[in-house]
Amino acid sequence: MKKVILLAAMCLMALTMNAQKCAVLDFQLGTNVTEEETDLISYNFRTNFYPENYNVLEIERVNGLIKDLGYDKTGMTRQQMLQVGRKLEAKILVVGTLNKLMDEYSVDVQVID
Repeated sequence: MKKVILLAAMCLMALTMNAQKCAVLDFQLGTNVTEEETDLISYNFRTNFYPENYNVLEIERVNGLIKDLGYDKTGMTRQQMLQVGRKLEAKILVVGTLNKLMDEYSVDVQVID
């Protein structure tokens, strides 16, 4: 039994070492939305986003770096977003803006390589 667990752990490590890093930033505030709505929809997106051959970095790590750099996570410029992606050594960076028109939300998402 111990051999099976050890083998499974080694296979999992090999798979995660070959995968590229992906950083998903919290969505930016758009029109007619609150920060709470943006946080909730960002969280839902991030927990359901599974790009093939990529490891999605933990949001705590991403937000920690954003805080360390002195950026406002919901009002970053594109250059600031790119700097965060570079410092995290992410192969792809997923960013977006949340908007609300009447009772419908829309998210404009960009994947930056």
